[in-house]
Amino acid sequence: DDPVMHVGTEAYLVHLTVIEILTVLVAQRLGDRAVKRLGGVRDVLSTRGVDMRHYPKLDWDTVTAVNESKIK
Repeated sequence: DDPVMHVGTEAYLVHLTVIEILTVLVAQRLGDRAVKRLGGVRDVLSTRGVDMRHYPKLDWDTVTAVNESKIK
């Protein structure tokens, strides 16, 4: 019996998935405001969060171009 997770693994994963879906839907509605706010959250987490490793920011245009070239 896990004292932290009182439900099964499947229920826990469903819970996390629902949170992710809701986050994406809200971000789509907010548009640029959401992008700015998430950027602020990322900045705070990079300096004060649990995960202190620094990852390069993704350039989504480059990622899309690379993926499209792999498909062709």
